[in-house]
Order: sequence, then C-alpha cells, then structure tokens
Amino acid sequence: FGTAPATLAPPLFSLKKWVAADLRCLDTARYIRLHNETIVFRNYEPSSVTPPAESPLYPMTAAVWDAGFAGRTAADLRPSSLEMLFFPPPLSAENAGDFAGSSSGGFAPGVVIFVHGGGWWTGSREEPTFGCHMDTAHSHGWAVAMVEYRLLSRGWHGGHMLSDVMQAFRSLIARATKLKFDASRVVVVGSSAGAPFFF
Repeated sequence: FGTAPATLAPPLFSLKKWVAADLRCLDTARYIRLHNETIVFRNYEPSSVTPPAESPLYPMTAAVWDAGFAGRTAADLRPSSLEMLFFPPPLSAENAGDFAGSSSGGFAPGVVIFVHGGGWWTGSREEPTFGCHMDTAHSHGWAVAMVEYRLLSRGWHGGHMLSDVMQAFRSLIARATKLKFDASRVVVVGSSAGAPFFF
C-alpha cells in the first residue's frame, strides 16, 4: 500500500482503516446541507445494455433493492452525470487560525473520501451511514468528500464503476488548493460494496 503504478496519476494513497470508538451520526437532512462544493466529475450517455433482473452480488429483485433504498440512485437523480459533494471541516473561533491561509500560517486539514455501498446495484451519496463517518471526521477537524458511481442495475459493469471512483479521486485532488485541504493527508472509506474499490 502507498506505492502507485507508474501509469497512475495522481499517486494512490496509503490505505487506512477508519476507526471511531464513539460513533456519532448526523441524519441525512442535516449533513446534505453542510456541503459547500458540488463537483460534477463525469458526464455520460445512458447505457444501452439491459441490466439483469436480479443483483449478481446479493440475489434480490430490482424492486426489492429499489424499495430498500427508495430508488435514490445517481441515475435516478441525474441520468447523465455523476457528482461529488465536498464538506469542509467546521471552523470555530478557536480553530479558524489553525488552517491553511491563516495569518498564523497554519495547516490544511486532511480529507476523508467516502464511497457508498448498495451491492453495486443501488445506493447513492444519501447513504444513511455517511452521516456517522462525516460527524466523526469533522470532530477531528477533517474535510469530507462523498462520491458516487454508475451501477449494475443501470447496465454498467465493474470497470465503469472503478473508473468513476478513480475519476472522482483525481478530480478532488486536482482541487486541493481551491478547497484548502492537504492532498497528502487522505483517508478512504467505503461502506459495504463501496470498500473493495480501494483495493
């Protein structure tokens, strides 16, 4: 880990396990209002491939999956684009001077990049567990980014999904200066099916 193939740019990040002894959670309605940057990192045409009737990972019908996730996939919300939400760390009067750009020449926060689960079949950036990770990261002064990807249920395959996640990472790192985070301090977190992308 931490060593990138020469063909990849920017370099891969060291893989770290995100452990929160005291797991706290923000509800979806609260955290979705906290982002200050929406980054469109990919535009695409709908797939012409007919998806299977059931998820190949966890055999359940599409109707069951959609009912469980209320149909809130990236394709349902935006049929031709993928977005990433960026949440800066909360600043208070006490810590505002610690971050980059301050008169005291402080440090830039690191960033936690979160990829949702859903069996690669459904899911979106509105995953309920995301609020837990974001609240924990914010309590340590870190920024957070939530990415999304195309899904099997919409006729895409694993190569598309991996490409989407890598493109999201590259788009985020390219904006490190603008978003004022330290691109050398990155933790990647995946929920369920979102975790294997990091391997």
